[in-house]
Amino acid sequence: MLRMKSKFSYIPLLLVSILFSGCGDSEQTTEKKNSESDSPAETIIDETGKISTDASPEVIKSLKHLSNSEPQGATDSTITVDYPLNGSLFPPDFTPPTFLWHDDQPKADQWLIQIKFHDNEENALHVLVSGGPPPQGEIDMEAISSTNAIYKGTEYQQSAEAWTPSPKLWEEIKIRSLQKDASITFKGFNSDDPKTVLSTGSMVMRTSQIPVGAPIFYRDVPLMPDIGKKGKIKPLGEKAIPLIAWR
Repeated sequence: MLRMKSKFSYIPLLLVSILFSGCGDSEQTTEKKNSESDSPAETIIDETGKISTDASPEVIKSLKHLSNSEPQGATDSTITVDYPLNGSLFPPDFTPPTFLWHDDQPKADQWLIQIKFHDNEENALHVLVSGGPPPQGEIDMEAISSTNAIYKGTEYQQSAEAWTPSPKLWEEIKIRSLQKDASITFKGFNSDDPKTVLSTGSMVMRTSQIPVGAPIFYRDVPLMPDIGKKGKIKPLGEKAIPLIAWR
C-alpha cells in the first residue's frame, strides 16, 4: 500500500443555501434582505467559501420545497451515512471531514444536506451537492514500485458518494455544534424531478470544546517489498531505506 500525503482531497461544493441571519461577513447583506422581505434571508456559498446573495428564485423555491419534503410511498429508500459515524465527536481543530454515504435509490443523483442545530432548528444550513466518488488522496510517487499497488478499497467503499464541506462552512458547523448536537439529514432526489424526495438518511454529530492540542509525530515507512539474497522477501529494499522518515 502506498503512502498517502493527504487524507482528504477536494470534492466540489456545488451550492449551499443558508437559512439564517447571522453568518459572519454576510451580516449587512442579510439585514438588508430581511428589511425588504419577511422571509428568511437566503445566502449562497460556493466552494471557495465566498458569500453572495444571487440565488435565483427558482433555486430558492426548490431548496425550500426539498427541505420541507418527505419521501412518498411505503417503500422509501434509505440513505446510509457511512462516515462520520452517528454520534461522532469532533475536536475543534479538526479539518473538514469527507462525508460518505450510500443511497439505495438508483435514480437519486443529487442530495440536499440539511444541518439543524440545537440552538435554533429553524436557522438550518442547506447544502445541495452532486456527490461523487470518494477522494483517493495524493500519492507519494517516490513510494511506487513494481511490488506494491495503490489501495483502491473494497467494492462497497468505491461505490460510496462523497462530499467535503468547504473550510468556511465547516467552521460554521463546528461553532454552532460546540457541545451541542447537530442533526445532519440527507435527502436524495433526481435532478429531472427536484420536487420529489426519493430517499432519506441522517446522523448526529457534535464538536468538543477540547482541542487535540498537539501535532502527531510518526515514523513514515513505505511498504515496498524486495526479494533479497536466497529468495528472502524483505518489507523494504535497501534502495528504499532513505524514504523512511520521521514526520
